[in-house]
Amino acid sequence: MSRRHLLRLACCGAFVSATVVRGEEALPLVYAARLDGTSLAVDVASSGCTDESYFSVMVEPDGADLFRLSIRTRKQDRCRMAPHIVTVILEVPATAREAKFLLMNRLAAPGALRRSAP
Repeated sequence: MSRRHLLRLACCGAFVSATVVRGEEALPLVYAARLDGTSLAVDVASSGCTDESYFSVMVEPDGADLFRLSIRTRKQDRCRMAPHIVTVILEVPATAREAKFLLMNRLAAPGALRRSAP
């Protein structure tokens, strides 16, 4: 299979299962992704300025009831803090909220960077 992560969203919750992806280097590395109703909480690396405006969610059909979900970077964080993990909350498009997703971003090991204080 040519996908990295399967994110299955159901009315009761979400789970992630890993497979393989090639050629997705342009997508930011994700440290965690959690569905919370109509929002997607995503842990990403920050240099001090990263917030929700730095990312967008792209949903593309990939079969009858399956979608490819990509978290895309809109702009680069040019601040000079040491890299750390922050959580950003992104909206899931209404047309795909009760569907199955393939998460196209690569998942990183959470121990690689420290988490910022909330």
